[in-house]
Amino acid sequence: MQLLAVTGIIFSVISIGLVFFNLHTYATYIFLSGMGLIVLSLLFSVWELLISTQALNIELENIIEEQQESGILLDK
Repeated sequence: MQLLAVTGIIFSVISIGLVFFNLHTYATYIFLSGMGLIVLSLLFSVWELLISTQALNIELENIIEEQQESGILLDK
């Protein structure tokens, strides 16, 4: 995920150099590729966030069950 974002940023910087050398067509394609990589990185980040949230919910449910079984946590 982070590798995609870093590569996208590098592509964006390269596209600035290409614009400087009047290679606008190449700069456009490199820049669009970089933006695509950054978008992919963000999508992977959201996916990892959803997985982490589900894992935390499962862990919290397990903790609550253990506390209820041991009598530490009383039902409301």
